[in-house]
Amino acid sequence: NFGQYGQEVEVAAISGDGHRVLTVREVNKAEIWDAASGEKVGEIVADSPLCGTTGTAPLGDRFEVFIEAAALNQDGSLALLGLNDGTAGVFNVLDGARRATLHPPNEQPATAWGVIRSVAYSPDHSLALVGFPGRAVGVWSATGAQLVAFLAAAAGARMVGKPFVRDTLVSSVAASADNQFVFAGCVD
Repeated sequence: NFGQYGQEVEVAAISGDGHRVLTVREVNKAEIWDAASGEKVGEIVADSPLCGTTGTAPLGDRFEVFIEAAALNQDGSLALLGLNDGTAGVFNVLDGARRATLHPPNEQPATAWGVIRSVAYSPDHSLALVGFPGRAVGVWSATGAQLVAFLAAAAGARMVGKPFVRDTLVSSVAASADNQFVFAGCVD
């Protein structure tokens, strides 16, 4: 569970070189640690334009940012975080600054509650991958500066089986070693 709900680590990631580890114990805070010394090297507090609004969170509660997924780049200098406002962000580890907000093209970012459950860096760490609802995956440069591809299923919004809030949500995403293929697993 998260912070106020418990003391377990719910989200974690490790850098490609194995030198840094990211953990999330509080809903909106990622802490990055040096794996050898155990010392904290960075902290990221995720924010959203939706914070504090009412009617945007499930059950009408006030919106609070949750970090739902995380990945670190090769050297652990960048963190890719999936949030519950329908976006992912690329953040600098050392100062916590957001470098980019990743969202589906032709859509305004952070306008409604939406879970981003899966993020990943490609095996060579040159690409950032984000799984979205509607069986869609966005592929950006590692810093989030450039959209490389946005892949969406032809029937992405079609409900399968009993209607379920996340049944079209991409829950896992990965790229092939040569960056030519993307795998997306969906909750459906």
